[in-house]
Amino acid sequence: MRTRFGFTEETVEPLLDYLESEGQFVVANYSGRQFKDAEDKNFYEVAVTGKADFLVTGNIKHFSIEPLIITPRNFTERELGL
Repeated sequence: MRTRFGFTEETVEPLLDYLESEGQFVVANYSGRQFKDAEDKNFYEVAVTGKADFLVTGNIKHFSIEPLIITPRNFTERELGL
């Protein structure tokens, strides 16, 4: 359980089920954007290339402010009604 994000045992399974059923395999295109952490860049490029509705991250401070980027709590509240 990721207590940092406020997930309970009851929310983890539905979230994982949702990600598995709705997720798509994406090979990222280079964005040209610079990030302090290379892993942040990878996630951003996958989200943009795959035309994701959101990039869900608990590390929101490392990303620029844009509608694509939301916290796990915002995602579960908005998309899953939890």
